[in-house]
Amino acid sequence: MNKSSRFYVLLMLFMPFLASCSLDSEKRRAATENVPASYAEGAVHIQLTAEPGLNAWKEMPNSLAVIVVQGANKLQLENVLNNQSELRALFNGAAMPESILKVDRYMLMPGQQHTLHIDRAENVRQVAVVAGYYPFPESQHIARFAIPVAVTKKHWWSAKVDAQLAPLQVALTLGNSSIVRINGADNLHSSQPQEVN
Repeated sequence: MNKSSRFYVLLMLFMPFLASCSLDSEKRRAATENVPASYAEGAVHIQLTAEPGLNAWKEMPNSLAVIVVQGANKLQLENVLNNQSELRALFNGAAMPESILKVDRYMLMPGQQHTLHIDRAENVRQVAVVAGYYPFPESQHIARFAIPVAVTKKHWWSAKVDAQLAPLQVALTLGNSSIVRINGADNLHSSQPQEVN
């Protein structure tokens, strides 16, 4: 057998494995997109750490209201986060827009550390944390996160994959004028309003 025929034989032997790898990634993507977003008790863990100079106004630290907003998709959530009147209404305890599934409100004092264990509402895929800095929250006071998806393969010989939403675990440090540190997940917040189709 010459070199070129050996190459073709080896190529034919490995083709199913290569095809299986691309099929696996396609199945993982489909499983991630179609995972059911059911209610989960305590599935959102947020650690808030306030620096001693929190929300400083004229060099005086102040307490800070923090809201945790849960939504079904990023476009709807971003539109609320970028709309000052809707965001102000959420801070004031007004009725939620239809695109918001749940809102939790907390107060944070300078130098305080607080860990929140929040129930994830049904159909939630995005969570935002908005810090109520004086005079009004802006883009640097908002963090938005996607609920993580855990994808597992049943058996090494099978192409079947299972996906389920995993707990969201993030830690935020709030400084004198903005959120200064985020650990545990990427901040996906966009400061430009987007259209909902």
